[in-house]
Amino acid sequence: MKNVAKRKGRKPRNKSQKFLPSFLTVAARLLEEGMYPAKIAKLLNISKQRLYYWLNKLTRAGIFYKEKLGRITRYYLTDYGKKFFTRCEGRARFGLVRLHNVCFKFPIVSPPRVPVDWRRVSMRNWARFIGKVGEVTVECTTRHVLIYPRVRVDRDPYRALLKAYEEALLVARVLEEKFQMRLGLPEINRKPHFGFYDPVAQEIARHTQVSTDIGKIDASEGRGENEYFSAEWSAEYQAMPMRLRRIEESLSQLISVVEKISSLFEKLILPLTMKPKPGAGDRYVT
Repeated sequence: MKNVAKRKGRKPRNKSQKFLPSFLTVAARLLEEGMYPAKIAKLLNISKQRLYYWLNKLTRAGIFYKEKLGRITRYYLTDYGKKFFTRCEGRARFGLVRLHNVCFKFPIVSPPRVPVDWRRVSMRNWARFIGKVGEVTVECTTRHVLIYPRVRVDRDPYRALLKAYEEALLVARVLEEKFQMRLGLPEINRKPHFGFYDPVAQEIARHTQVSTDIGKIDASEGRGENEYFSAEWSAEYQAMPMRLRRIEESLSQLISVVEKISSLFEKLILPLTMKPKPGAGDRYVT
């Protein structure tokens, strides 16, 4: 999987996290209107090299085609590219989050007294056991028990994570009773994935995969998703439509105020712009 935000020996940059959505929603329209890539890069506050990287990538994918006029290269949307953006205009389901890739690690305080009868997987110097407790996958090593809760779909990312945690605790209690062992308090073993279906992500994932330290865009489950690695970022994503609505309402009020100010300003300068009519008593004294 390609990671456009990470490079060996470098820290990920925040600009890369926001670049691709900005490119798809803004740069493509500006290119179609005839604006030069260098000017678009300046408007989006990114480097020209980064812009040309994605332009070449999407050109190879058949979304853009380029024409050279002397030293100037112009980019235009192909017919497929226009259909690409038309499909991207579908409405995303912001309400539902799909929680997966969750793993809780329980330290083994007292080893099992009853032999574990799961499938044994031999490693180099030790062995681990993998089995099922109901629909939950469990992995037992020499020091830890790893519990992988089921995939959950919910409207609240925090509630989904809490339900997964409760399920892991329940399975841990079952294991303690079944194998006469004692487990310590768990911790999250890897980054959970909070996935949101998005038609734009669906189209992006057909050509490339994007990953940053806060989330990624992929189609690992057969449909495009914006995936975040924390409940906090997931909640921020869910709040985006309401924030956009409030911004639109604020802009509407601002436009109304500006129109009133403009009208008052016109009335104010109207006497200054009118030419005085010559009166009958106007005379020049010599």
